[in-house]
Amino acid sequence: MGKQPSEPAVLIDTPLWKEYFHREEKVFPLINALMDAGRVCSLTFIIAELVAEAATEEERKVCQDFHRIFPILPEPENAWIQAAAWVRKLQKKRAEGRSPGRLCRLDGQEAQREPLDSESGFFRP
Repeated sequence: MGKQPSEPAVLIDTPLWKEYFHREEKVFPLINALMDAGRVCSLTFIIAELVAEAATEEERKVCQDFHRIFPILPEPENAWIQAAAWVRKLQKKRAEGRSPGRLCRLDGQEAQREPLDSESGFFRP
């Protein structure tokens, strides 16, 4: 894990990890820099998705070690059930042409969306 980060930790979602493993030119160096700075954290759910969807055996083994490499964020009880309910509500609002509202974190607090890099789309939690 290395040195203690002075900047907030960054949660990298499954689609970005897939781009990282495919060495996408905009994503790969940014995630490497975040890892080098000790700023990457994860969720058990993301690790499970990556292990289940790994393209190669080597990728699967790397993903299985994420829980030892990165800090794992605590997940409130029923967090994924609540997240699924929020996704459904968001999809319904979008289908009706309404604004989706504010982004929330797993703990229900409003999320701060400060871009780390406007070109890549990486955001701080």
